[in-house]
Amino acid sequence: MKNQYFGDINDYRKYGLLRLLSRMGSSKTAICWMLTPDDNGREGKFIAYLDQPGKWRSFDPDLFDCLKTIVMDENRRDVSEAQKHQIIPSALYFTDILPDDGPQREKYFSFFTRVTQGYDLVFFDPDNGIEVKSKPYGHKGSSKYLYWSEIKDAFSASHSLLIYQHYPRIRKSQFVKSIVLTLAAHTSSQLIYSFQSQYVVFLLVCQEKHQKALQDAIQKVEEVWGEEFEIASHSVRRTGETSRETVSIFKFSPERVIRLRKRAQKARAVSEKGPQGWSKSDADPMKLLRSFPSLRIRRGFILRAYQYRASGDGNGIVWAMPEDAPFPDPEACPKLEDVFLEPPKPEGALDIMEVIEGDGRPWSYLSASLFSREGLEFGAMWHGCGWREHDIIDKVPPESFGKGGHWKWQEPKPSDWKPVVCEGQDKVTVTFYTYSGLGQESLYRHRDTYKPGYYSFKSERTVIAEGPDGYVF
Repeated sequence: MKNQYFGDINDYRKYGLLRLLSRMGSSKTAICWMLTPDDNGREGKFIAYLDQPGKWRSFDPDLFDCLKTIVMDENRRDVSEAQKHQIIPSALYFTDILPDDGPQREKYFSFFTRVTQGYDLVFFDPDNGIEVKSKPYGHKGSSKYLYWSEIKDAFSASHSLLIYQHYPRIRKSQFVKSIVLTLAAHTSSQLIYSFQSQYVVFLLVCQEKHQKALQDAIQKVEEVWGEEFEIASHSVRRTGETSRETVSIFKFSPERVIRLRKRAQKARAVSEKGPQGWSKSDADPMKLLRSFPSLRIRRGFILRAYQYRASGDGNGIVWAMPEDAPFPDPEACPKLEDVFLEPPKPEGALDIMEVIEGDGRPWSYLSASLFSREGLEFGAMWHGCGWREHDIIDKVPPESFGKGGHWKWQEPKPSDWKPVVCEGQDKVTVTFYTYSGLGQESLYRHRDTYKPGYYSFKSERTVIAEGPDGYVF
């Protein structure tokens, strides 16, 4: 940490996270700044968010107002302000400068260990993160890193640990999995959490005795900061005498998913007016794709759509085609005779998910699951609608269409209804739940399975409960 970083956007997220994990001072929390001298670099200059209260203040109004006063009104950039204003209530703040010199560094951490006896949570805030081979212990620049021996000692002192980590220039998901496995090897912790933002990740290494309290706090982090962090729990298991693997579970708020769906539905809207039967669609399916920022189309391809209309009803079909391929009228295309309404398929056209790529983050897989369903619903009107009638849920709907009554469970009732992405060694699984009253009122579990790095998937939809009513249109 450097004083010049104080109050920047990463600091806002960091303090917001710490305030919740420390349960606003209910858990004894120690903050090891690992302070190093300012260097007048670019880092720490990202304070424009403080001029955008409409976008940022709602995450933590008291924290936002405090940082705005200190940074913008008083022009102070010093970590001592965090202690002065009790940004993390009742915390111990360790503000000594961390030297590069090995023996001096040992004295620094020896003293920190003595003064933090009995503390529940320790936060380490190195400039860059955990040690790298290019910066050996005790050499110039080593003060920017936290070393594995120091992590091991702190965990052995019965602290749960929160560690700041800047991303290196490798794929983020690959890096997080690798560092989680190494953390588990050095600490023997069975449960590690990551809080991933655009440029940094915070790693939480849990003591078993703290798990319940931290899990409750993390649930609050999900509710408040879910838009800013991808939050994952990582369980590590042995697969051999010396080998381990991690299973990472990311939970997302239904509100975030619902907002994405609304943008997608607006983007794929089609006019009810137009020629009857099959025609080229007057809506651009590429606009639908652009409503999913974590997805993109493979270079050299484009999405094109056909529309079917019949007295107010409608259906559509979207194909992936080479950019330079002609877009023929439906009459000039072969028809899929074994498919409802016999839609046209141009020569060389592909299923849209065969050409979809993503940024590799967990949200991108959930986005792909939604995009595929919105694509299948492209052009749907009135009786052609199906997926539109599904509401993504995070709890059991309390009543059904005014009649009341009880759900008849076909499968065990889920303990957690949030949309989830689970990343294993060889597959990614997306799971979410919906309610639909179309036909028989039902609750559904949707489970899509991906190969890591690819966006075509196998899908399974299961009715887990039925209600007493339903509707048709």
